[in-house]
Amino acid sequence: MKDPLFKLALRSVLPWGSSILGLPERYLRLMVACGAGAGIAATFNAPIGGVMFATEVILGSFALQNFTAIVISSVISAAIGRIYLGNHPSFPVPIYHVGHFSVYWMYVVIGLLSGVWGFVYIKVLYRIEDWFDARRWPFWAKALLGGGLVGFIGIWFPQVFGVGYEWVDQALSNHLGLKLLLALLVLKLLATSITIAAGGSGGVFSPGLYQGSMLGGAIGVLMYILFPHSGISPGAMAAMAMAGVFAGSAQAPVTSIMMLFEMTGDYNMILPLMITSVLAATVTSMLSKDTAYCLKLVRRGLDIARLRHPDRMKAISVGEAVAKERLTLVSVMTVAEAWERFAQSAEWFALIRTEQGVLLGSVARAKVLEGLNNHRGKDSISDLLPETVHRIQERATLAEALAEMNRYGVTYLIVCRDDVAVGVIGSADIIHAYKNVE
Repeated sequence: MKDPLFKLALRSVLPWGSSILGLPERYLRLMVACGAGAGIAATFNAPIGGVMFATEVILGSFALQNFTAIVISSVISAAIGRIYLGNHPSFPVPIYHVGHFSVYWMYVVIGLLSGVWGFVYIKVLYRIEDWFDARRWPFWAKALLGGGLVGFIGIWFPQVFGVGYEWVDQALSNHLGLKLLLALLVLKLLATSITIAAGGSGGVFSPGLYQGSMLGGAIGVLMYILFPHSGISPGAMAAMAMAGVFAGSAQAPVTSIMMLFEMTGDYNMILPLMITSVLAATVTSMLSKDTAYCLKLVRRGLDIARLRHPDRMKAISVGEAVAKERLTLVSVMTVAEAWERFAQSAEWFALIRTEQGVLLGSVARAKVLEGLNNHRGKDSISDLLPETVHRIQERATLAEALAEMNRYGVTYLIVCRDDVAVGVIGSADIIHAYKNVE
């Protein structure tokens, strides 16, 4: 079981780095990348692929200060892996015939189809998860249904159980028939999606390789029937599609090229690998901006792609910039009472809430002092609020917040989580967040 080893390496660095070492967030992200790269390097005997996975998929950056640490981690991990697991490719395959350059159009077809399947993989995976999440059932009921469905599939097709690398080997060696390849392609997708959606433990990396090999194997058989003199081994097409589906679902063509080259050990495949991987990643990115690895994080409010944005104002969400503690006034207070609270505090702004805790807006210290000087001390503090208080969702970026403030000519916005007001963001909060971003 190679996927659990990879997931363990990825998870183990999180609590250790944050709680014991007390590292800042940027170093914690680097530790996660080092752990992920090391896990890939050792499990698949692919040190370069591990480095590329960590930099391209996890960090999205090839900065030297990150690259050095990841390389060291991957090299040490791969060396230890070779001592205990041996120094050989993960998928021992025959020497493939990739054909003359005149038939490379076939790899274009594989790249396009792999990209489409990468999109299907992402959508089916999360559509089934959405269906299970929408059911207000106890955990055991979801697990029972998921286990029953996967078990039902396994009665006739036990090949979908487990990681399935022995069946990947069969596809790469062209030992599976067309009907079985197509059946395993669809059923592995369903079994993986149902298992994860029902609460089971499983990754998306190995199932992606499995589906890619079945897709490519089926394409290879068809191409061999239609073009028997092309000179391309059907098993070679299985390897290409395996790279393509991973490149598409992860949108990481460089990682795909290097990993599949290392995992098969055949340099003759490098040109077709490049064609297939780049096309697959391009097609999937055109169909979906999210990847199989990041979509769950996006749904939980952690947008990895946004965090990599070179414009820091687009890399920080409104929710991240909202001040956690702020002076709060009750709307029934008078302006004079509000000024007394301001006089006891160093705050320049205060939140105004109803007695039931509903957030109405924000008032500036200067606004309260102005009201006091204009003999409005007995007026309600809520009278100082503008007629319209504009809102913004907490997942919006600071750039969007600034654009809204400029559009309406205001200095603050109510921050909402769906329809519920959760805070206020002002121009001072945006400046503070910008200055303190990692």
